[in-house]
Amino acid sequence: MHTMRFTFPRDRFLAGLMTALMAALMIMAVPGQAHAADTVTATPSTVVAGETFTVDYTIDLPAGANRRVIFSVKDSALGELPDFTSLVSCTGNVSACGELATEYFVPVGGSTAPTTKSGSLTLRVDPGTPAGEFDLYYGSADISGTNFLRPGPTVTVTAAPQADLSSGTALTGSAVGSTISVTAQVTNNGPDTAGGVNLTTTLPAQVSGVTGLPGACTFNATAKTVTCTAPTLATGQTTAYTYTAQLSLLSLGALPVSTTATATTADPVPANNTSSGSCTAVTSLVILC
Repeated sequence: MHTMRFTFPRDRFLAGLMTALMAALMIMAVPGQAHAADTVTATPSTVVAGETFTVDYTIDLPAGANRRVIFSVKDSALGELPDFTSLVSCTGNVSACGELATEYFVPVGGSTAPTTKSGSLTLRVDPGTPAGEFDLYYGSADISGTNFLRPGPTVTVTAAPQADLSSGTALTGSAVGSTISVTAQVTNNGPDTAGGVNLTTTLPAQVSGVTGLPGACTFNATAKTVTCTAPTLATGQTTAYTYTAQLSLLSLGALPVSTTATATTADPVPANNTSSGSCTAVTSLVILC
């Protein structure tokens, strides 16, 4: 009787062993690599200080009670995530989102088996945050602590533009006529272009109306103010608005005028935004400035 013996080719066995070893080494080489099924994005990925960005996520979670999706940063020069951002809103949550120590969390409930959760977290970068970038990390936690922490998108913070506005107020009285010629001006001292510029001049209470008002200006008869607007004002640019304020015939005494410049762009030097001038009604017709 002959006994049949089956043998596995040595070369074939060694090749299979090497393939398995290489696969294991590749997995060990990238311990921080995100789970293949996870999708975590930040929109926009470049955000101006003072503005918001939204993190949308779809991630696989292990089983557990009271699970939370958590977000934090690692080794960022900007500090921990709550140091330079504030929570705006979230979705996909079963209770209120919040801040805990160095992270934000979104409660997503529990599950007796692994599951997939989707939602979003909207954060505002605090005004005044310097330019920089951070790598957003995401993870999952339950009452026992963090189960994993993986690298997500990189977010770049750019400093908010700044424009130092200064205003000017020039007044000319009349020898006859009970009027004041007003020239209000605004200058952008930089460093950036100013947007949404408003130049508001508060006139004396004795003003009964204005004439020669530029098209960019409006008069509020109740508040006795003239507001002039400019969509933008480039660095180094000065814009002036001249018109005539008419006084009531019984006007006497001090006639103060002030002008204030504002913009939607942050102003690093607000002290020079307001200027003022004054005239005196010597008689109802003679105005000295």
